[in-house]
Amino acid sequence: MATPFTFFRKYTGWMMAVLCVMLMFAFVVGDPIMNRLQGEGGPGTGSRKTAVTWKGGSLTEGDLSTLIAKRASLMRFMGGIEYTGRSAAEREGAGGLPPRVRFMPLPTSRDQGVEADVVRMKVVADAARKAGMVIGDGAVLDYLAGLGRDRVTPQEISDIAKQVGRDAGPLASLNNLLEGVREMLLVRSFLGSLTFEQITVTPQQRYAFWEKLNDRMAVEAAPIAAESLVAKVADPTDAELRKYFDAHKDFDPQPVRVMGVELPSPDPGFAVPRRFELQYLQASYDDFVAKAAEEVTDEQIAQYYEANKEQFVKTSTDLFGEDDAADGPATDSPEMGDGAGSETPEEPAEDAKEDGEKAAEADKPATDEPASEEADSEGPGSDEPAGDDAPEQESPTSDAADEESPAESMESDGDTDAETPAESESEADEAAEAEPEATPEKPSEPAESPQPEGEPQSARPSRSPFRLAAYQPEETAADDPAPDAQDAPAADEEPAAEGEDGEDQPAADKTEADKPEADLFDGLTDGMETEPSQDAKPADETAAPEKPKQYEPLEDVREEIRQMLARDQAPVKMMEVIEPIQAKLKATYNDYFSKVLDAEDAGQTVPEPPAELLDLTQVAKEAGLTFEKVEPVTVLELFDKPVGKALDLNAGDDTPLAARMAAKRGMYLYDPMVAIGNTMSGSDIYIVMKLAETERKVPELDEVRDRVVQEWKLSKAADLALAEAKKLAGDASPSGVPLVEFFANEPEIKVETSEPFTWLELGYVDPMSGNAVVRLSQPKPLEGVGPDFMEAVAGLEVGETTAALNHDRSIAYVVRMSEKLESEDSLRSAFLKDARMYAGLPNLIRQQMGEVSGAVLDSFDIDWKRDPDALAPSEE
Repeated sequence: MATPFTFFRKYTGWMMAVLCVMLMFAFVVGDPIMNRLQGEGGPGTGSRKTAVTWKGGSLTEGDLSTLIAKRASLMRFMGGIEYTGRSAAEREGAGGLPPRVRFMPLPTSRDQGVEADVVRMKVVADAARKAGMVIGDGAVLDYLAGLGRDRVTPQEISDIAKQVGRDAGPLASLNNLLEGVREMLLVRSFLGSLTFEQITVTPQQRYAFWEKLNDRMAVEAAPIAAESLVAKVADPTDAELRKYFDAHKDFDPQPVRVMGVELPSPDPGFAVPRRFELQYLQASYDDFVAKAAEEVTDEQIAQYYEANKEQFVKTSTDLFGEDDAADGPATDSPEMGDGAGSETPEEPAEDAKEDGEKAAEADKPATDEPASEEADSEGPGSDEPAGDDAPEQESPTSDAADEESPAESMESDGDTDAETPAESESEADEAAEAEPEATPEKPSEPAESPQPEGEPQSARPSRSPFRLAAYQPEETAADDPAPDAQDAPAADEEPAAEGEDGEDQPAADKTEADKPEADLFDGLTDGMETEPSQDAKPADETAAPEKPKQYEPLEDVREEIRQMLARDQAPVKMMEVIEPIQAKLKATYNDYFSKVLDAEDAGQTVPEPPAELLDLTQVAKEAGLTFEKVEPVTVLELFDKPVGKALDLNAGDDTPLAARMAAKRGMYLYDPMVAIGNTMSGSDIYIVMKLAETERKVPELDEVRDRVVQEWKLSKAADLALAEAKKLAGDASPSGVPLVEFFANEPEIKVETSEPFTWLELGYVDPMSGNAVVRLSQPKPLEGVGPDFMEAVAGLEVGETTAALNHDRSIAYVVRMSEKLESEDSLRSAFLKDARMYAGLPNLIRQQMGEVSGAVLDSFDIDWKRDPDALAPSEE
């Protein structure tokens, strides 16, 4: 009996063959088709229209969109590896170490110039392949390993690629991602082969660039507006108008960046840019801080004060602190009996020796054991010669005796005539600087051995190895130096102590002879934590007690704490208001979007959006938020608004809202999005909703004829203004008088005097490179002057006159050099001091690299069929 499956069983073989052929076809051509459909161009958006051509190649809009999509996936892939490796390094405590390879972020959006960049990379990569350059698999994997700080395994790299692929689709296959890395390295290697040409900067180039940064000048300028001469320009013919329109119809009317400065474009753009209409709710950070401050209680303030008291330590008003004990008069103690207690260098040496002798006798222990080191240290201060008559308890060599200078040794031998006043003064100064205040109430214990190891040798702290040569005693001060000085061991040897029986005793770990003179850096290191010297006394005996910290009274910092707590609480309270509103609007939007999809599937009319999505005025009133509705604006106009600079809270990147909204699939109508203000301090939070959008288009000439005629006339009027300025400059130059006097009888011409300026100036410091960015100067009150103006003016001598247009050709200036603040000789002399490295030189090297790279690209004759990086492909 036949069944419905009889047919399938009969022709199973044929159907399997057909199915296999279809699968093979899908595998072969399906991926390219999907790649084309995945791009921003997509079907029905001119994806087959040629976007750019060059020698030996071209790209359609669809190809270009594919490259952009691959670029975005590549950056996510590389960023994921870098983040994984950096996180692993931070867990190991090595987060501060730089990776061995540099992460090279590439443009991923049109506002960053992604279209021009992907084309440049493709052109250079093709040239590198034709030159025979190859990047092997090992180089690709090594770069990825280095990017991950050698802490990312191949399995983790594969997992990151799979995650990117799940989010981005088939364009982000592992093979495509690795090929993207390979191409990036290939381009870098090709351009690296031109390194010598890129970094070679001649001395003349260095000076010319330095001069532009340092040659200051001031000018007089008489402006002639091109608009004032439009009436003198005849109407264009149809042919002239058509030619002018065709030359500028594909460009958007927008400013241009020239040498780091945004200037009005000299060329008009007749394309109609995309425009957006939106509405938003704004939670003001300042308003919520004020509200939160009212709710902060005194108890919370007191708790914060007690828990964070170290934040409110009083700042000392004493710049230098208390005088060091060593700087004041020293006390008369057993440890300072050698005369160091006197701070007066004029005191005779004999008085100092007597004081030292008395102190030594008073503190001498009444035992037969060797005297303490403190008592022995007074030996050099005595006038008694060392010999057999010396007491036995004084025979061990003390640290003080070992530290005797040649002058002290001669004094001990009775040769007092060798002492000079300078030596006496140096000894007194040295002792005053080196010895801290002693504690006389606690005499030292008698030593059990001549110099037991570990026992404090002296009250003096360890000294710096540096000595002032002027304070060193002269070894030739006496005709007959003391034997002790002659036989003194070398500085790097430890002399052995001699006991009572004449046998050598073990030397102490460190003798006073090894100690340097007074620390020259005493006072600079006060308060720094250093290891105590082996020869220094314990800190509790010598160090001054720490001053107790003083804190600002609570009443003085109450309002400051209130604001701190309010600033911490404000973002939380803002989100407590924003999140429920966004959730409610999102639910309404999801319901509406589902109805739209159902209507489209059924071929019915799309329903109107609900009222609560069309107008948020009532929601703003109920929540106490600010409501704003933005009339249709371009992306550039939106960038000028704070909401346009806000960042998508859920995007996880730094793309401003204006750029995200401009993306083809960046934001749907009526879809509420939470964004946070892009500011350094407290930021406002927004709920933003796009209400309408008009696509970019290239208009027909008849649609914009009036504007085209006006722009054509302005361009011709600029030529007339320049010719008029040249005539006036020629008349003013021979007169030799300032322009103010020359145009005194022509009140319609207002002469302006500029502030002193240079051709180039240093701008902000790039946080990545640490180098100051060089940009074109914009001297006030001149308007929008460009490189051509600067070149014309900088070559003038004082008193000379010329004519020049500003960058957008709207004003022609009659310019007279009124002052040059530096002479040529002074500039050359100053340059010789900075020639090797000066601020701005890295910019010159980058400029040189750009010129070399630009020359390479120019050789390919890259020809864009439209304005690259326009916010949407042009459609006709």
